[in-house]
Amino acid sequence: MERLLYEESTAGILRAQVRFLRRKKGICRAVLAVGLAAVLSVLAFGAVFGIALVNGSSMSPAINAGDCLLFVRRGEYRRGDIVLFCRAGDLEDEYIKRIIALPGERVDISADGIVLINGAAIDEPYASGQTIGDGSVQFPLLLGADEYFVLGDNREVSHDSRRIGAVARGSLLGRVVIVLRLSGKQN
Repeated sequence: MERLLYEESTAGILRAQVRFLRRKKGICRAVLAVGLAAVLSVLAFGAVFGIALVNGSSMSPAINAGDCLLFVRRGEYRRGDIVLFCRAGDLEDEYIKRIIALPGERVDISADGIVLINGAAIDEPYASGQTIGDGSVQFPLLLGADEYFVLGDNREVSHDSRRIGAVARGSLLGRVVIVLRLSGKQN
């Protein structure tokens, strides 16, 4: 009888140890999965995605001061995309503007503030204020093979390609894909 109790006790202990080891193995897998996910997230945000906080009103009403932007660092750029870029030699300040003209296109601004691409007026329902040049850039402007013409939606306050000229593709940081309304303003 004593031997039977010992065997049952030993078997119970062994079963308990097996259950413990299985749980421990499951916990180790879970910790490893969470750790791997964290590392991949950090790498993805460093290489593929970025986050920016808006300071200024040049893209109002589409994007307002205090909004948070998620942008994609890779991909093709199209007319109408909202992009982040740094000016040449100024990696500290990021700018947010809308692509108006693509590489190889000719940009002009008429006397009455209409933007022309290759001689044709473009529809800009997002623009507010009058689009006028200040003489810093001579129009018509022919864009190079890797240059973009960008404008802020709030034309009267925007510091954009009318003043700084074309933006090189290498200066583009990415394309905005999500706007988080932290400013409280609604469009």
